[in-house]
Amino acid sequence: MSLCVGLCCKNSAQGLPAVFKNLDKMRVLFPEMTVVFCYDISSDPTLALLEAYIKIHTSATLIPNHYPPTAQRTTNIANARNSLLTHMRHHSTDFFAMMDANEYACIGEMETSVLAEVLLPENIEKWDAVSFDREAGYYDHWALSFENFIYSFFHCEGWQKVVENLRREFPLLLEQARAAQEFLPVYSAYNGFALYKTAKFLDCQYSSTIQLNLFPIAELEKQMRFNNCGLAQNLQNDCEHRRFHLEAIQKHQSKIRIYPKSLFKKIEPRIPNLRGPA
Repeated sequence: MSLCVGLCCKNSAQGLPAVFKNLDKMRVLFPEMTVVFCYDISSDPTLALLEAYIKIHTSATLIPNHYPPTAQRTTNIANARNSLLTHMRHHSTDFFAMMDANEYACIGEMETSVLAEVLLPENIEKWDAVSFDREAGYYDHWALSFENFIYSFFHCEGWQKVVENLRREFPLLLEQARAAQEFLPVYSAYNGFALYKTAKFLDCQYSSTIQLNLFPIAELEKQMRFNNCGLAQNLQNDCEHRRFHLEAIQKHQSKIRIYPKSLFKKIEPRIPNLRGPA
C-alpha cells in the first residue's frame, strides 16, 4: 500500500520534531510512503527544520503554497491544502493523509497499532476517509459535521447554544461507537489527522467558502429544528474540511468515518501555552 502524507507548515517549529518522529513510525505500515510539506513564510525555524528532514529522507518534498496570501486564515489554509492536492495528483498513491504540523495536534506518540486496525481487511471497506479520537480529548469541533449538526455552528443564529448542544451530543455518539467497536459515520471530521482513499477525494477541493447545494436539505432542516435556530445563507470563513468532505460525498458517495480510538498518546505533563490539547 502506498501513501503520501501532506502537511501545511507555517510557524511550526515547536511541533515539527515530534511530528517527524510520528512520520517515521508510519513507515512501518507504509513502506511506499512519501511526504510533502507545503511551506508558508514563517518567523521561526520551520524552514530550517524541514530542509534538514528532507536531507535525511529523500522521499520527502518541500513545496511552496502556490496561492497568494490573503487576510483570511481559513482561506490560506485551504489554499495550502489545495497546493498539496495538486502535488499529489501528479504522484498518485493508494492513500493520502493530511496531518497537522502545529504544536498540539499530532505531537503525542502515534499509536501505529490503531492505524493498522483501520487497514485490516475486515475494516478497510467501512471507510473512505477515517479520522480518530484523541487521548487528550476531542478538540476539532470546527471541522465536525454529523446528524443535527451538519452546518457550521458559527453560521447559526445563537451559535453558542448550538456549540453547547454539539458538545453534549457528540461524546455520546463517540462512546456508543466505541462500545460497539464500530466506525462512527459523519459528514465531516478531521481532528488533526485523517487518512483518505485517493480515488474518492483527489478531484475535490478545500475551501473556506461552501455552496449550499453541497448540503442535504433534509439535514439542514433537522439542524434548525433540533437546535431551534436559523442558518446564515452565505457560508464563508468556514472550516476548509467541511467543503472537502461534502464534495466527496456528493461526487463519490464517500464514507466519512471516525474510528473511536485514540491515535496519539496524551503528553504528560502537558506542555504549557499550547492552543489545543496534547
